[in-house]
Amino acid sequence: MPPIASDIEIMVMGWLDRKGIQYSFQSSLAGGLFELGEAAINFIIPDFGIALRVRGEYYSRESTPTGIDLVQEEVMKSQIGLIAVDVWESDIKRDLNGTMESVLRGD
Repeated sequence: MPPIASDIEIMVMGWLDRKGIQYSFQSSLAGGLFELGEAAINFIIPDFGIALRVRGEYYSRESTPTGIDLVQEEVMKSQIGLIAVDVWESDIKRDLNGTMESVLRGD
């Protein structure tokens, strides 16, 4: 069964699809769906070397990185060569294009 996507993940998918940018959704890299508290990376954007973590306002109330976040970041950077980029639901809903352009720059 394919992963279920939130409304903000669907917005990001649509943007990536419209731009013709390849990605994988709900990647099990650096944590997986069943390890380390069920951490998953929302989007891997390989052509840009980015691991995108979409932060919803309800589920990601903490503005400081958790232990899972820090482990993922280190594994992605040192072993996989990806840069972790976090985006917030409010930013996506306010300015999807600007937020995603910033993501692709690795901001």
